[in-house]
Amino acid sequence: MIELRIIGITVALLAIVFVTLRYRAGGMRRIDMLIAWVLSLGILGLGIYPDMYAPVFNALNFTEGNNRRIIGVLVISNVILFMLYIRTMGLSDLAQRDIRRLVQQMAQQSFDPQAHEQLREADIILIIAAYNEEETISDVLDRVPREIDGLKVAHLVVNDGSVDATGAIAKHHGAVVAHTINLGQGAAYQTAYQLVTSKLKAKIIAVTDADGQTVPGELERMVRPIIADEADFVNGSRMLGHYEEPESTIRALGVRFFSRLVSLMTGTKVTDVSSPWRAFRADAVQRLHLRQPQFQASELFIEAMRKGLRYKEVPTTMLRRQGGETRKPSTVPYAWGFVKAIVTTWMR
Repeated sequence: MIELRIIGITVALLAIVFVTLRYRAGGMRRIDMLIAWVLSLGILGLGIYPDMYAPVFNALNFTEGNNRRIIGVLVISNVILFMLYIRTMGLSDLAQRDIRRLVQQMAQQSFDPQAHEQLREADIILIIAAYNEEETISDVLDRVPREIDGLKVAHLVVNDGSVDATGAIAKHHGAVVAHTINLGQGAAYQTAYQLVTSKLKAKIIAVTDADGQTVPGELERMVRPIIADEADFVNGSRMLGHYEEPESTIRALGVRFFSRLVSLMTGTKVTDVSSPWRAFRADAVQRLHLRQPQFQASELFIEAMRKGLRYKEVPTTMLRRQGGETRKPSTVPYAWGFVKAIVTTWMR
């Protein structure tokens, strides 16, 4: 026991010295230094006079004997570490948000709508976020309808930091391309929303993927409820339409689970929360506060329902990826990302 106390005292003193020197060198914020100091002093106190924490241990039923105090220290330490981890994630999210805002501002400043007549004259703009989709982007663009019920359609490809020929191929097939660095599909869509709503006159915004899993001709089905003034937000649902066999049974079950969870949270039935097909009234998009760089679909639904947008689902088709490699993470990180997006949006 005395050996553990000596180790604890040594570690605490070293931590205090390290943190102080790092702060003086400008490598640490004051709040972080204070947190580190408090934790180090707590460890130092535990090593010098363990009984000072006896009331806390007794209250948590970690009484003396059978190493229960040591177990108590480990449990409390894990709780503190978890809290610090949550704080670190929050700081990381803030830093990423600042980077996204900078990228979006740069994209806006470099984007000149006067140079793109098809976008200036369009009533409907289809946004396609693309990252290394040179194998599929041309086929997707070639099948987008150019007019729906007399309304002109244009497409805007957000090249999300691709390192292949995606951007060049999109331009060759008549698309307007906006370039950003790779921050995720959600961030790419946010950039595009800002470009369209701030610089163009389009009344309807639709989004889809560049991987060939959707049928571009179904754009008409997506926007018709908005044209008829029946909805502000339309979601394409593979569950109401048709989909080929999913990449995995677990992922298919995940779609159903998260759809039901979002339905429960919003009070609105959603059958396909991760659909790549969505359409909005342009003025409705301006009312949404979107922050998620990834797994943005759940945030979009929760925010839209909170703002009272009229919602409608239409049946759509979901095919297998037509080329290239999927950018989705493996099952566990994918599920964790979805949960995190839902929880943070709901709490916000």
